[in-house]
Amino acid sequence: MTKMDSANSASSWTLHEYTDERDCNRAYDKFFNIGERRETEFAALKDRLVFPVRAWVKENGYLGLVGYDATLGDLVFASKTTTESEFAEWFRHLFLQSYGKHVDVIRQYLAEHNVCLVCEVILPTEDPHIIEYVQDRIVFARHSVSPGKICCC
Repeated sequence: MTKMDSANSASSWTLHEYTDERDCNRAYDKFFNIGERRETEFAALKDRLVFPVRAWVKENGYLGLVGYDATLGDLVFASKTTTESEFAEWFRHLFLQSYGKHVDVIRQYLAEHNVCLVCEVILPTEDPHIIEYVQDRIVFARHSVSPGKICCC
């Protein structure tokens, strides 16, 4: 049995196991484009940025998290603040289709290090975006959310 806790208004959330309150999945503050919100306007950024800065392409899909549930002894797939949405199921299906032969290694790594994978899920037929993509794919995030708590490839 699991529950979700909202960490803040941005979009971070945590999936907990009821039995011992260990985190299964952890998310991160949502990204916003420059100028999309008041705090991302150039005038505000000069006071918020800490140099040096790193920039990378953020693919246009939806958030997918893969964690390890010690109670179940298996991977947990979550999206849109739940493990029970069609988005989570689409993500689970694509992940297993893409990385199924590595599931045992992934499960072991997540369990041993108490981390989760943060992914951008691109499914143009199920979840179209303004940026057109030709094929389904999973993009692993290239940043760390909380050192020692999250694994990003």
